[in-house]
Amino acid sequence: VDDNLECSLQAQGSVLSKIWGATLYHRDDLKTPVSAMQDVFTPWKDEVESSCTIRDCLPCPRAKELGEVPAGLRKLAEDGVPSLEALGFSDEEIRTVEHPDERRVLSFVGGEDAALARVEEYIWREDCLRQYF
Repeated sequence: VDDNLECSLQAQGSVLSKIWGATLYHRDDLKTPVSAMQDVFTPWKDEVESSCTIRDCLPCPRAKELGEVPAGLRKLAEDGVPSLEALGFSDEEIRTVEHPDERRVLSFVGGEDAALARVEEYIWREDCLRQYF
């Protein structure tokens, strides 16, 4: 997905910048290099909780401090989000998204509102953290 998105953005004169955003921990503060991290959460959580601290937040930028919006992003904002087809996805990949596997455990919905609703449900309504820890 990243490769297709990167190619599409390059064709429009924009560049995809990948940033570390998987945790509250700065990648330089992790005991284990990112490339050696396991996909299993609990061992990773145990390691970082015992050996890392979360850095202070950076200050919010002030008005005009970030400069002008790049032309490629302005065009994207004006034209709207490109279709999956325009991003280079095959018909089969698009069908998979439009008709997800019925065996899935959860039906994931993107966006901040959906994410916040899921956190609310998981932590407060279903009380799942009690069973996890």
